[in-house]
Amino acid sequence: MIFGTGRFLGLSDYADGAAIQSVYGIWDWADEWANLTSPGSTDEMRNPVDKYMGYYTKDRKLKNLINNPYMPGTDQTLYAFDLSASTFGDTVTIGADTFTHGNPTDPATKIFLGAAGLASCINDPVHGVTGVTAETSFNEVVLRTSPPGGTIIYGTTAGITVQEVRVQATLLNQTVIYHDANYIVLSNNTMEWFSADYREKSGLHVGWSFDMPGNGERLVNDVIIRDGIVFVVPIIPSESPCKAGGDSIIYGISACTGGGEETIFDIDGDQRVNDSDYINIGTADNPVWAPPTGLKQSGIYYTPAVLSIPGTGTDVLYFSTSGGSVETEFSTGEKLGFQYWRTW
Repeated sequence: MIFGTGRFLGLSDYADGAAIQSVYGIWDWADEWANLTSPGSTDEMRNPVDKYMGYYTKDRKLKNLINNPYMPGTDQTLYAFDLSASTFGDTVTIGADTFTHGNPTDPATKIFLGAAGLASCINDPVHGVTGVTAETSFNEVVLRTSPPGGTIIYGTTAGITVQEVRVQATLLNQTVIYHDANYIVLSNNTMEWFSADYREKSGLHVGWSFDMPGNGERLVNDVIIRDGIVFVVPIIPSESPCKAGGDSIIYGISACTGGGEETIFDIDGDQRVNDSDYINIGTADNPVWAPPTGLKQSGIYYTPAVLSIPGTGTDVLYFSTSGGSVETEFSTGEKLGFQYWRTW
C-alpha cells in the first residue's frame, strides 16, 4: 500500500508552522489475514476488511496488530531460555507452573528433558501453560504470549539463563541526501523485512517512508507502480494566497524500499536511461555520482500516462500540467516478456 499523508506531531516539530508531509509504502497484510489457519481462527478473524493494521507512534514504530490475535505480534517481548548449562534438578517457573529438568519428559508431572522437552511441557494442551507458546531451537526455548503483547512472569535456577528480546516492527526511513535547483537524491537504506522469529532480530521493517522536503509539499495525485518503480508526483502550492498554481516534483523510487536504487530518469537528454544519467552530488575535486530520485518542475504536474518505446528499454511519461501543456520525461522501461524459463 503506497500513499501520501501529512503528520502533525506538535509545535516543536517544525519552525515555520507547516506540517510535514510524508510518503509511505506499507506492507499489505491482507494475504496474511486471509491465509490464517491457526486452530480457532474463524472466517471473521480472517476477514481483512474488518481489521486494522494497528497504528504508528510518532517515531514510526508500529503498535501491535491487537485486533487479530492470530497474526504474529509486531510489538512484543520474547523470552529466550538458554538450557545449554542446565543439569538435572534445575527448574523453570512460568506463572504458577514449575517445570523440573529430569528424565523422561512427562507433561503431567512437569518433568522435562532438554529444550524440546520443556517446550513440549509448556505447550501441552492439558498440563501446559495457558496463554503462552514455546518454540525450541537447539538448547534454547523461546516463549511468547498468545495473543502477543503480554508479559510473562518467570523464574529459573542458576543453570538456566533468560534473555528478553523486544520485537517491534517499524518503517525504514529514507532521507534526502542531496538536492539542488533541479534534482533530489534519496538515500538507499537497506530494507530488512519484519519477522516475528526472534532469531531474525534485524528484520523489523514492515514498509518504508520518507518526508517530502518542500515547504508545503503534499501528495494529491495517484501514484503508479511500473516494474518495481513507484512514480510519485507531489505538488508544492504557491506560497501566495493570491496566486494559483505552484511547482511539482517527479519522484521515481523503489516500490520495495522507498529509496533510489538505480538510474530511472534520462538526465542527459539522449532519450536513453543508462550510466550517463548520474549527477555529481560531491565536489569537482571529489565527485560522488548518484542517480537522481526526484526531478523538480515548474507548474503543477499530474499523474502521468506511460508509453513504452519498443526495443529501446525506455518509457515516456506524459504529464498534463496546470498550464494546459503536456510535458514528457523519459524513464527506464518496463521489462516485458519472458525473463527465464524452466524445463522438467
